[in-house]
Amino acid sequence: MSGWYIKRDDQVTGPFSREQLEEFVAAGEVIESDLIRQEESREFFPASLLPGLFIEINDPIQADELPRSRVQALLFVLFLILVIGFSLPAFQPKRGSRRSVTKNNMKQIGLALHNYSDNTSDSSETLPPGAITSIQGKPLHSWQALILPYLDQQFYYNQIDFSKPWNYRANMKPFQQEVPEYLNPKNEASRSSDGYALSHYAGNELVLKPNVGMPFNEILDGMSNTILAVEIGEKFKPWGDPTSLTVPDKVIGPNRKSPSTGGTLILLADGNVRYISEDIDPEILKALSTPAGGEEIGEY
Repeated sequence: MSGWYIKRDDQVTGPFSREQLEEFVAAGEVIESDLIRQEESREFFPASLLPGLFIEINDPIQADELPRSRVQALLFVLFLILVIGFSLPAFQPKRGSRRSVTKNNMKQIGLALHNYSDNTSDSSETLPPGAITSIQGKPLHSWQALILPYLDQQFYYNQIDFSKPWNYRANMKPFQQEVPEYLNPKNEASRSSDGYALSHYAGNELVLKPNVGMPFNEILDGMSNTILAVEIGEKFKPWGDPTSLTVPDKVIGPNRKSPSTGGTLILLADGNVRYISEDIDPEILKALSTPAGGEEIGEY
């Protein structure tokens, strides 16, 4: 059975086993008002509705002493969990639904990038750096780590020591956590060989540049004509890896592997997600990749 996630306020932790949940309840670390969800579901629900979690551990009364309405509610939730649990092994998402998840993930990433820009200290809206490096040029942290607070991942963001490299031993734990928005359901791999959680999306290195955030007013070609990030189908890197950047024409084209059939989903600077064909005119793709090239962009 898959793991469980716990949400309290804006912090999400997990995954945990059912046994760990019960231990947290016994220790008073999880209360009935906390929200929980299973790994396969994106919907949280009150921990008090999970059958047996509080009754068996903390509540000495028997089920037949409970109000009839609560017994019925608990039995209904148990029925739903059993139905979902038995159906999951045979369940294969349809291509359309997987594309919808991918588009939603990319929209959430775009929204996070915009929310980051809204909270910069200067007066202009500014994207995060594509990577943070040391004075000596050693890679430290990625743009995907910098936007964690805007993806409901403040808990893991607070655990990162940004003065040390992302793969420094003390930073290992947060970077081993899977971020749902960074995973594409059309790709199977979710972890690197050394246990780090992967990302299935790469930033456009022509816009997300090292050590400097590009102000939106420097995207002269227009927000709707500039690529921020793309989905990729191979050579995945951990989301904490500062080198998780690319030039779009390196991953888009007839000889490039993509999780989408016949093309690739791209995230534009205005927050929109577009599907572009693998047969797109290379000059148009180049124009979409540069923030201030001054090229004319027609239909694509």
